[in-house]
Amino acid sequence: MKAKVLFLILVNLTSFNLFAQNIFEETLALATNGNSEAQYSLAMQYYDGNGVEQNKLEAVKWLIKSAQKGFLKAQIKLAGMYYGGDSIPQNYSKAFYWYHKAALKDDPIGIYMTGVSYNYGNGVKRNYKKAYKWLYKAVSGKQVFVNAMVEVSLMYLSGNGVKKDTVKALYWMKKAAKLNCSEAQFNMGNFYMQGNVVKMNVDSAYNWYYKAAMQKYPPALRMYGLMLINSANDREILDIGVEFLTKAADLGDVDAMVDLGNMYLFDTNIGLDWELAYKLIHEAAERGNINGITHLGYMYAHGMYVQKDIQKAIKYYRIAADKNNEMAQFELGRLYYNLDIPDYEKTYYWFTKAAEQGYVDAVIWLSFLYGDINYAHYNLEKSFDLMKKVADDNIGVAQYRLAVKYLLGVGVETDINQGIAYLEKAVYNNYPKAIIDLGELYSKGLYRPNNEERKFAEFGERIPDSNVKATYTLGLMYLNSNKIKNNEEKAAECFKKAAISNFPYAMFEYGKMLLYGEGIEKDTIQAMSWIKKAADADTSEAMVFMGRAHLSGMFVKQNDAKGYYYIKKAADKEYPPALYILASMYEEGRYVEKDIAKAYKLFFKAANAGNIDAKYHIGKIILYPNNYIEQDVDKGIEFLNQVAEHDYPGVLTDIAYYYMSVKNYEQAFHYYKSSYDKGYIYAAYYLSIMYQNGYYVEKNDETAFLYLQRLAEDEYSPAQLYLAARYYFGRGVKQNIEQSIYWTERALASDSSNYDAQLFYKEFFENKYTYKKYAHNTGLSDSQLKSILFSGVTNRTEQRVPTEIFRAKACKNSNKAYVKINYENDSTFLIFYKTQGVLSMANISATGKSQSYGKISNLEIKTKQENNKKVEIKTFDWHYQNTYDKITGTAFVEMIIIYGKEQIYYKIKIFPEITKLLIYEGYKVK
Repeated sequence: MKAKVLFLILVNLTSFNLFAQNIFEETLALATNGNSEAQYSLAMQYYDGNGVEQNKLEAVKWLIKSAQKGFLKAQIKLAGMYYGGDSIPQNYSKAFYWYHKAALKDDPIGIYMTGVSYNYGNGVKRNYKKAYKWLYKAVSGKQVFVNAMVEVSLMYLSGNGVKKDTVKALYWMKKAAKLNCSEAQFNMGNFYMQGNVVKMNVDSAYNWYYKAAMQKYPPALRMYGLMLINSANDREILDIGVEFLTKAADLGDVDAMVDLGNMYLFDTNIGLDWELAYKLIHEAAERGNINGITHLGYMYAHGMYVQKDIQKAIKYYRIAADKNNEMAQFELGRLYYNLDIPDYEKTYYWFTKAAEQGYVDAVIWLSFLYGDINYAHYNLEKSFDLMKKVADDNIGVAQYRLAVKYLLGVGVETDINQGIAYLEKAVYNNYPKAIIDLGELYSKGLYRPNNEERKFAEFGERIPDSNVKATYTLGLMYLNSNKIKNNEEKAAECFKKAAISNFPYAMFEYGKMLLYGEGIEKDTIQAMSWIKKAADADTSEAMVFMGRAHLSGMFVKQNDAKGYYYIKKAADKEYPPALYILASMYEEGRYVEKDIAKAYKLFFKAANAGNIDAKYHIGKIILYPNNYIEQDVDKGIEFLNQVAEHDYPGVLTDIAYYYMSVKNYEQAFHYYKSSYDKGYIYAAYYLSIMYQNGYYVEKNDETAFLYLQRLAEDEYSPAQLYLAARYYFGRGVKQNIEQSIYWTERALASDSSNYDAQLFYKEFFENKYTYKKYAHNTGLSDSQLKSILFSGVTNRTEQRVPTEIFRAKACKNSNKAYVKINYENDSTFLIFYKTQGVLSMANISATGKSQSYGKISNLEIKTKQENNKKVEIKTFDWHYQNTYDKITGTAFVEMIIIYGKEQIYYKIKIFPEITKLLIYEGYKVK
């Protein structure tokens, strides 16, 4: 059966070939005799190889013969072959000649192609009016010619050869599109995307691009793919977009090749593939695509897949730049600018070329060029004017750069308000980096929009999901706002969004909000998980938080090793707070072995890195001599001054205290006064002391009293107590016991824990000479006492003679002793002595081998009888100097002596300016 069928097929083919051979011979005979129709048929037989071996040159020969005789089909076929270069060299002039011949005979194709030739100047001088005439004739005839409709639409759109009319442009394009013309459908997509013919409508653009893409129209495949890629919110949509773009490239769309290559160069979302990128861009460049040539230059300029080759980059850039490609001109200028030795002349030339074509980046970089101090024509004002020109055209990046110029005063007078205005404009023009700077200004209190809630909401709408830093900054702005309801909730939303995108700082902030239940439900486990992620991502602040948490056992199980690990890791990153904490750990021997040398080294490192706590700590230490670190007065004062500049004017009093210790009263007064003038009201306490004692300034009890009173009125408990003491002793003011009680009680009201105020009130107003057996047997001899008296005193030439007054003895004990009390775990003695006949007093630490000593003045003695006993009350001023810190001062002293039958009781109350209230009591044998 199969053999029979095959036999029949062979018979039929043989018969067909014999038939075709007969037809060819008959057609050849007629054509040879000059029959134009036969000549056309013969030409087509040669063209198709039908009945004869295919021979297109022979086909052309017979087509010319037929066309010359006026045969219409031959004219159209021959014109098409000339127009497309089909088997013969392309020749638009000859194509036009034959198309026009056919058009004069009302052939639709001839009419259409004649119009196209006039429209584009193919084979004939361009003439839009003639083009419109023929093309309009093509769309007005009985035969539908959709491509002509497209051309007519575009002419109405451009106004070439006819009055511009977008309504008619839309009419003809839509008509062609509905007739399923893929080019018209693509153009309808452009109309809706650009909004120049109809109102912009992205959905409609999508639909028209999709229809054209389904017909495999390459430009539509490209545009539809790009729209999917740019709007993709998941991997599936992104992959579909790339697939469409790839189809366009496979069909020869060179723009699609460049787009796809550019994505494989830079877009991490689709996956970088520099080899494939090079293949696509190189092919587009080989096909003469200017963008492809430019991108090829870029790859050589930056060594992407190919070896970096500046000369090749220049070569490719130059080809495209010479053809007026603005991107190539700009990149060429930037290449010359970034050379090791910039070529400013060529840089300026190519930036200017690109700028003349409206290439925004070129204008911005021209602004940079004029702002380059090494440029011969350096001109900050010109730099500013160029940037402003672009910024005023609503270009976000230029508005941001201009804002920076206003904020820093570069090329223009500093104007924070203008800077803020341009930062806001930059945000609204899709440059979210400006939000980061606005956030910095907001944190400093320099930016406060009238309606923060509305403004921040608008910012949020402008931040793309990819810009997590801007989202994080917006969260900080919400968090620091007290004008927005539920600001913490909004901040938490921003932090969460950025944290999910793996932004470490947002992880830390979101974790803290979860930890403390701020703006979100409290969740300690989840909170510490986020903070740990931030710490493990090398966020220094999070590492310190985790370190402290593990060391203290708060929020996590205590683990000293982990705590040290995180603190050390942050310190290794030179994070100042971590350096300070680690230094403190080594200084105190907490969690690590004590190492003072290492501690101070870290303190210095933290201080030099700007840590305020470290500067204060190390500054105070190196001001004074010690056993662990070399004294460095200049460095210490420098550190403390730096701390004071950070809104800590009280630190200036520490510097003043040092100058007091070395008796440089001028500098001491300067620093106390500076501290007070900068808002540290407590410095008034020390200024009062300086005026009271006449240190540097002329002694003035009234001024001293006024400073003290100002501070006391401000509810500063120590000042109130000292004011009470002045009223009690009548120093700088008339003695007034009622006022003394008043200020003592106010001191207690201001600070009920003020032990000195409690003690003062008790000793001066409640107790009435209560007898207490308080003397202690010390066993010290006169020679030992004299040794102690001179211990640590710098001026040993003074003649110091201990007096017999207040040489005490314990009750019913004949051993000699001096008054002794236990003060801060140190054995302390009070000794009265004379120097060259002047009565003085010393407060001596026997174990510490140090003392406060000085002369007595303003001695007043009152005597009265109580319970048949003589009571003597002595008050005086004690002008002391400390051997341990060189500080000098004045103390008020009250001494009460009660003469009994067998022994004499006494109590000495010392009220210094700065140190604690001291009370000594004991007995003296008659």
